[in-house]
Amino acid sequence: MPGSSSSRGAASAFATDDVQQKKLGGVAVPRLVVLQVRGLLGFTAFLGVASLLGLVSCLLFWWAIIPLWACAEAAFLVWFARTYRRLNAQPRPHRPAPHVNPRVVFDRFIKQQGQVSKYINILDMVSR
Repeated sequence: MPGSSSSRGAASAFATDDVQQKKLGGVAVPRLVVLQVRGLLGFTAFLGVASLLGLVSCLLFWWAIIPLWACAEAAFLVWFARTYRRLNAQPRPHRPAPHVNPRVVFDRFIKQQGQVSKYINILDMVSR
């Protein structure tokens, strides 16, 4: 029967078994909470130890890595400065000698283009 005392006792026993409480300092705490707290403390301890080991290894290895990194940066700076200077250099001006009249040179080119036309197309050479 649903209302009998034996079924109520079994239901309350089932409820206490399901929660599985443990007394800590006079307070009933479910075991799941205790396991969660222990897990959290273990995880925190693991993170602390891993952070400490990571810090020590970084400090030891950085003393070896920083000079290598600085040398690599300096080498790149020298290479980049040379490349930058070469790529951005202004070309030497290409002008005829001061005593040469550019118009005379152009007229001579036009007169002699008949001989040159077997090698180059004058229409492609003269801008429109």
